[in-house]
Amino acid sequence: GSCIGSYAFAVTAVTESQYALRTSNRKKFSVQQFIDCTRIYGNMGCHGGYTFTLFIYLQNFGLETEENYPFTGEDQDCLANSSDVIVQSIGYKFHRHGYETILKWALYNEGPYVISMNIDEKFLHYKSGIYQSDTCTHYNLNQSMLLVGYGYDNDGNDYWILQNNWGTNWGEQGYVKVLRNNWNMCGIASMAFRPILRGF
Repeated sequence: GSCIGSYAFAVTAVTESQYALRTSNRKKFSVQQFIDCTRIYGNMGCHGGYTFTLFIYLQNFGLETEENYPFTGEDQDCLANSSDVIVQSIGYKFHRHGYETILKWALYNEGPYVISMNIDEKFLHYKSGIYQSDTCTHYNLNQSMLLVGYGYDNDGNDYWILQNNWGTNWGEQGYVKVLRNNWNMCGIASMAFRPILRGF
């Protein structure tokens, strides 16, 4: 759709993952709440925003379920109700130096992270295999995704596994493999966050 909400989808996804890891309980949280309620931090609703501001919101206000605050894909007023909050954070972990070995350790030991990377036209048309680009940069990190795993192929090429929010028709059923241990490809390890959830 027309709602450019990768920042909200990715942070909602990492919150769901961290919540499931710590409670053994799967819940869907509200993407729309992030879109509607974080303009106070300079975000632009459906026109994009900054992932790190959502961690501040999650700490200050907490998040409702998707069922309670459903996705509309449109800009609307903030309809959050503090009595409906299910999950809240007490802070976040942040990796920003582009060290992929540290990020791998964090992913293995702490579970999924949100990353942001620089994507270009080539990324939009990704179908399968290990993505790499000669034209992307370590700056202008314009797409946020959920980092869920890593591995290597039969030729010994290391990769990261990321979940995107463009539906299952894109990439490998909605996932993408990105070249790992290659000078921080497209800034993949330049801005990685996860919430530290309250009560766990």
